[in-house]
Amino acid sequence: MKLLFTIENLKHVGGGGYSIFKFAEYLAKRGNQIIIFAKNVPLTYEKKELPSNIKVFYRGEIKRYFKGFGLIDRLYARIYLSLFMNPYIERTKDIDFILGHHTESTIKVNKLAKEMRIPSVSFVFETPVWMAKQLGKRWTDQYKGRFKRVWERTKEELKTVDIILANSNLTKKQNELWLNKKIQGTIYPGLDTDLVNSVSITQRKNQIIYIGRLNKYKNVMDLIKAMQKVNRPPKLVICGDGEEADKLAELARNLKVKCEFKGRISDLEKWKQIKKSLFMVFPTSFEGFGMPPMEALYCETPCICTDIPILREVYKDKVEYFKEHDVNELSKKIEFLINNPDYCIKRGIEGKKYIRKNYSWEKSAEEIEKILLNC
Repeated sequence: MKLLFTIENLKHVGGGGYSIFKFAEYLAKRGNQIIIFAKNVPLTYEKKELPSNIKVFYRGEIKRYFKGFGLIDRLYARIYLSLFMNPYIERTKDIDFILGHHTESTIKVNKLAKEMRIPSVSFVFETPVWMAKQLGKRWTDQYKGRFKRVWERTKEELKTVDIILANSNLTKKQNELWLNKKIQGTIYPGLDTDLVNSVSITQRKNQIIYIGRLNKYKNVMDLIKAMQKVNRPPKLVICGDGEEADKLAELARNLKVKCEFKGRISDLEKWKQIKKSLFMVFPTSFEGFGMPPMEALYCETPCICTDIPILREVYKDKVEYFKEHDVNELSKKIEFLINNPDYCIKRGIEGKKYIRKNYSWEKSAEEIEKILLNC
């Protein structure tokens, strides 16, 4: 098949845009012809040699240094679409599917697909209704203005998209309720085992790790508060960026919690830090899948997670759970793992076996290919 992807991605590793890149890469490894139009070069792809049957075009984005730059960037995106992307698609023969993902990418893909008479595919993650139910005021406070209009437009486009794929069974269920429409399949993310296996760490350090965005619903503040309650706590390594970064650094200073804020890191550095750590803590309130615990478990690094339905679906009993926002319970879980290294080793071995059996980019690509060919 010849497949064209549009990816509205951030530069850092992780998130839905990153998983779409990986789906495209592994579909190419299965012999499909892949064309990618993306906003940014992901950090992990900057020096990566891709299969010869992938063509990638990066639009780039105008940085938002002051108010109004978002409008300029959207104007630039429309010009790029009109002057480069559309003519390229018109010249390219025999494209079987155009694929996108929540939210702007879905809008673009479905419009292009209709104009070019090519079947459309969209990968879906969260929904506004689901987010409001899980996050309450933290979500409703930001669900307004252009952000709300984009979600409303996305919903209208998804009603006429030919094939919709979800990243978990819970995501599938929530999107079917939101759209009142059947979703064709669930495609779980995977991980790059070759790269992970190439990283050799001889000894773990006295540190625990968090990987993810630094925003309100990731609850990193809860983690820092829990660390203050731990007797002789290890260093907390925080990998990621976001609007809460400065507040979190200030909180750590005020509570005298030893934190290292690494910001955005490469894939290689991510695997090194996970393998160096005693365990991971993932205190999120919402995920469509939640990849960091999978990455930790594959490295035989135990993980403490918020007890929310999506993480129960994905990780079953292979991680330690605590009640959302319960700082005291979280601190006790952290102390338990610190004081029970043999238990950590056992949980790490069990976790790796579980991840190897259930999740891989190869399996994901095979399932996508099967669904597209059947449709």
